Amino acid sequence: NIFDIYKEDLLKNPYTAEHARIAASHYGAQLFDLAKNGFDSIPDLVLSIDYQNGSLHDIGQKENYGVKKTIENKR
Repeated sequence: NIFDIYKEDLLKNPYTAEHARIAASHYGAQLFDLAKNGFDSIPDLVLSIDYQNGSLHDIGQKENYGVKKTIENKR
């Protein structure tokens, strides 16, 4: 059972052991649906990347941060 494996691994990890039961109850339904439907049921993420002026740009984004464009310059 995938849910039992998930919960056991949460309990073994010192960083998640304290909250394992909460995490298992929160994500359990999603994990069950994923196991039932299969990993192939989730569509792949599609990105359109362009290279221009020495930097990469995500074509689908409204704002891009390339050469000399940073978050600080936007403020």
